Amino acid sequence: MKKTDYEIAWRGQLTVNLPVIIIMLSVWYLQVSVTEWNVKLCLVIAFASAWIYWDIMIDRWISWALEHKVDKTRLSKIGKRNLLVWSPFRVERLANKK
Repeated sequence: MKKTDYEIAWRGQLTVNLPVIIIMLSVWYLQVSVTEWNVKLCLVIAFASAWIYWDIMIDRWISWALEHKVDKTRLSKIGKRNLLVWSPFRVERLANKK
């Protein structure tokens, strides 16, 4: 069954962007409330944690889409439009590995 743009984007939002926001906010809040560190340092750590998660999960999302026979050009456009990927080269790199 062919996946629609909406299904592909929704899956990316739920598995990548939503958890990134939750990770950033929860890590920042826990550090600020539990430690006595500088707020800016806590923001940097929260951002780094979320970025690591994003880096792992965006590859999984791209792999999932490619396994479901989504064209790499279409996937790049969906990812860019939904703020999941910035560069088509990330999709290209993973598509060429398959």
